[in-house]
Amino acid sequence: MSEKIKALKIIHLGICCASIITYCVIGYLYIGRLNITNIPADSLIYIALPVLALIISNVIFNIINRNAKAGMTIDESFAIYQSASITRWAILEGTAFLILFLIPEIVLFGIIIICYLVFLRPGEDNFQKELQRFD
Repeated sequence: MSEKIKALKIIHLGICCASIITYCVIGYLYIGRLNITNIPADSLIYIALPVLALIISNVIFNIINRNAKAGMTIDESFAIYQSASITRWAILEGTAFLILFLIPEIVLFGIIIICYLVFLRPGEDNFQKELQRFD
């Protein structure tokens, strides 16, 4: 089990590092041209995008994890947990990139999403909690 958790941690680290590096490089290019304190009124509707991403990613994560049945082996349950985690991270990362490239005025919300993505670090204890939650 430890090797599988390590693999999931490496995937998570790669997603987080790619997001952080992209935000640092692209954000540095945008920072001089942006006026973050003056957000245009037509961009205000996009503030709901990060909130929707958080809600949708957690709902999909829970739906996928419910597929783990009580009679499954640990390996089968972990495969479901792994796919649910990667799906959640992909939704969050995609939303952060969408914000960076399409709506750079609200880049702060993309940074918040990336901080939440870093917070979702996988571990064996997290897997055990999710496994017990849906039994």
